[in-house]
Amino acid sequence: MKGRFFMRADMILFDLKRNIRTMLIWAVAIGAVLSIYLFFFPTMQTNQNYIKLFQGELEMMPDQVLAMFNMDDMVDFSNLLNYYGYISNIIFIASCIYACVLGAGALAKEEGNKTIEFLYTMPLTRKQILINKLITSFIILFLFTFISSIITMFSAVIVKPSTMALFDLIIPMMKVIGYQFLIMTGFMFLSFGFSAVLKKTSIIAPIGMVIFFVTYISGVFGKTIKSLKFLKYFSPYYFIESNKVIKNGYFNPYYLLILAFMIFGGFVFAYFYYSKKDFKI
Repeated sequence: MKGRFFMRADMILFDLKRNIRTMLIWAVAIGAVLSIYLFFFPTMQTNQNYIKLFQGELEMMPDQVLAMFNMDDMVDFSNLLNYYGYISNIIFIASCIYACVLGAGALAKEEGNKTIEFLYTMPLTRKQILINKLITSFIILFLFTFISSIITMFSAVIVKPSTMALFDLIIPMMKVIGYQFLIMTGFMFLSFGFSAVLKKTSIIAPIGMVIFFVTYISGVFGKTIKSLKFLKYFSPYYFIESNKVIKNGYFNPYYLLILAFMIFGGFVFAYFYYSKKDFKI
């Protein structure tokens, strides 16, 4: 008889153990890259020539290239939060890709690795399997965000100017990280819908990257071509502009609705498709 409860702690813990190593590698790598950039900040702050050189290089770039990385609004790089906002925009691409790959592999790995046979020997329905996989993926994404953020914030505290209050640094960074987590969650759910269809583990990473870059390129067109401005609403990466969040905490409420639709749509599609899917066991 299949179990009554949707949430199975044993299954979640088993999946966490299987995925924790990959998550740690990604989280530490993202945190480390952001930290390396942050450790350059004191040098830039004390040497105006570096700032002028950097801003001069940016001014020479086409507006379209700057728009691709949400860098089309020039700010003062001698300000730590502004500096963090720019580097986080770039590194956020890698975080979004991780969220897509994580979601795309949530269900597909079981069939691709033939472990679906083992799950079928347990008192679990397909809906229970799906719910528990989704819960596990969300926990992993949260841990990824938490670990990479702790590393980044610790580095930012080390390099912050002595005249800057700790909370004036941490609170704006937490706002940016919180909004980024919402966007990554949207990507994860969207990819989770595709995961119900996939059958081979070899295409999980490519599919995850395709999902991100198709939306990313849509956003590039939306930001650089006026007649295609509507396409930016199909690109969650561009939903957040870190420097605007840092300045006034602004996040377009329409983007929250789109993210809610992505989350709901990805879940509903996976729920109904996976319930009727024919497995090759």
